[in-house]
Amino acid sequence: MTGDRYRWESRLAPGETVAEATAPDRLAELLTPVDPAAVEIVRAVEYTFRAQVADRWRSGRVLLAGDAAHLSPPFVGQGLGLGLRDVHQLAWKLAAVLAGEAGDDLLDTYQAEREPHARALIRLAQLLGGLMTGGGRGGDVLRRGVLAAVRRIPAVARLATDSRTPPLRRGPLVERRGRAGRRLAGALVPQPEVLVDGRRCRLDDVLGSGYADLTADLLVRRADGTQLRVEDPSGGLRNWLGGASSVRIRPDRIVGSVMP
Repeated sequence: MTGDRYRWESRLAPGETVAEATAPDRLAELLTPVDPAAVEIVRAVEYTFRAQVADRWRSGRVLLAGDAAHLSPPFVGQGLGLGLRDVHQLAWKLAAVLAGEAGDDLLDTYQAEREPHARALIRLAQLLGGLMTGGGRGGDVLRRGVLAAVRRIPAVARLATDSRTPPLRRGPLVERRGRAGRRLAGALVPQPEVLVDGRRCRLDDVLGSGYADLTADLLVRRADGTQLRVEDPSGGLRNWLGGASSVRIRPDRIVGSVMP
């Protein structure tokens, strides 16, 4: 973890308690080759991984988000991210309904969009959890060999660090037409550093709080009518746009539609 802190996880044997697992002789076995006497044990707890999704995320004026709507094993580190994306989407839809800009049925699209996304990530977490922890000692030996080989492949290494998430499915607020649309619609917009009038900032700071359009020549048209030209020093934004002439970006930073 950060600094000089380390974290170990070990599956408890049937009937084993935390007190038994953290006894000096058991710790010496679990932490091999680390000497337990050479480290300070800050925290030792038992917890259970869960993979659950609520059947219903809305009942009238009550809406579920985050851990109230879904519980994910930690193996892809997306539990908090799932909850934040829930709230980011729910916030702009609630704002639109309360301001009279949209009907109450807009809130019914919340679960329709978020539940399949959450289920996909939870299934991925379960799969990776099995690959990371299953197979006993034989599985440990196989993992060490496989990971030593694949981590040298640049494309695989990037997948482990770019936090890519599944796109939202096609629906009333996600139009997936054409080749560029099938690639980008429903996906999260990247957040590279860009330049606006020589000032360095994140793309997120440029898009504003409502819908925005981003064109292939890097012109941002915001919901309030303002237009801003951005520069892309890294080239990552142009590369992401690919063959699209423009993308419409929702307030939750999801691509709603693409002009080929």
